[in-house]
Amino acid sequence: MTEVERLTITLLAALQRQEFASLKADIDRGMTDLADRRLTDFDADRIVERGKALSVRSRST
Repeated sequence: MTEVERLTITLLAALQRQEFASLKADIDRGMTDLADRRLTDFDADRIVERGKALSVRSRST
């Protein structure tokens, strides 16, 4: 195995660990929100309206 191959494998492994750490942090944040009752029911219409409002606001700045 060449040095470049070893470095590539090492880099990919490091990126994978970083992605897993980020995912775990997101899950932990969600579990904390759930425990603290900071969640609301899924409402697709509310999400669409919020997206439209954010889109209009970002175009005006």
